[in-house]
Amino acid sequence: MKQTPFARVFGAALWAYTMAPAHAAPANVEQAITLIKGVCALPGAALDISPSPDGWLVLRIAMADGRRASTALANRDLDAFAETTQARQARQPFDLSACMEPYVNQVISTLMRMPERVAGPAPNVSPAQPAGGAYQPPLLPASPAPAPLRPAAPALPAGELPVGVILGTTAATAVVATTSTAAAPSGVLSFRVAGCRATGRDVTCDVKVSNESGQDYRVVVLGGYTKMYGADGSEINASWALMGNQRDDMRYGKREAVVKVIADTAPVLSVLFQAVPEVLNSIKRLEISVGPQTTNGTELQKLTLADVQIQGR
Repeated sequence: MKQTPFARVFGAALWAYTMAPAHAAPANVEQAITLIKGVCALPGAALDISPSPDGWLVLRIAMADGRRASTALANRDLDAFAETTQARQARQPFDLSACMEPYVNQVISTLMRMPERVAGPAPNVSPAQPAGGAYQPPLLPASPAPAPLRPAAPALPAGELPVGVILGTTAATAVVATTSTAAAPSGVLSFRVAGCRATGRDVTCDVKVSNESGQDYRVVVLGGYTKMYGADGSEINASWALMGNQRDDMRYGKREAVVKVIADTAPVLSVLFQAVPEVLNSIKRLEISVGPQTTNGTELQKLTLADVQIQGR
């Protein structure tokens, strides 16, 4: 069956990751990125990202034909994962990068809240082998000895294929689904961008939050993934999140801002961008990554708008 150009490129990228030197990133970080790329490139694939009770974040991909593979990250992998994905996404096609970003955000925000693990065995994360599945996959190749205090990578569970085996055979048709919307439901809350306004060189973009869940939630704005782009080439990260008299900043490398939304309310979450060039009368592209903290981690949604007029300019 003939491969699409995208599938051929994806297969080549996977080969490059497999052949990359070990010092580029820990093996489990490379595997996690490969799984995220896989769910965006392989038809019918689904990716589950869930923390285990003993401090691992497990990523498990399920293929349309029933095959599966998994890897796990610990809190100490956070910096390596964030730096590696940022570098990789900058070199990838926009559609693939846009598809990967919500999964990357979910991994980062969940790892930030997980306790540090300095020792101890990894969990057996595999579900039961499906009925009739007699295939026993080979183990993942041995990775280099871990650095001191880094937890060992999880052993490959029975019934799961190595990451490279599943994703090394690309599908005949690779489909990447992306959306650009001004509103998104999170499952427990909904968010809608209402508009942006200027005060001097500060620009504030308002997000209407609707909480009809009957519960209070803390809402996270992810700093490094909330930004505006100008037609002049400007790229400006968000500085503050404000709601009523609540204020939290995302400056000086701080990863996120958090505010509280009580049950049965619809407050306005204001995202402040500072030092915006006064020549910008509109935002070419606005990206806001926001979502509530739940028992399963942060349910991040990416709100993307194009050609947003800045009121007051």
